[in-house]
Amino acid sequence: MGSALNLFFVAIYKIRMLFINTNYVLGHYQNFTYEIFKKLLKIHKIFNL
Repeated sequence: MGSALNLFFVAIYKIRMLFINTNYVLGHYQNFTYEIFKKLLKIHKIFNL
């Protein structure tokens, strides 16, 4: 019983860490794509003139 409970908590901890890492990567990626989008928009405006 004790070892099963231990494994359960380890699994929850690993899933939580994976979730936090995924959120961090996705957040970073969103900021990155947003910056690229802003740059492309600026270039587009320059060529529209």
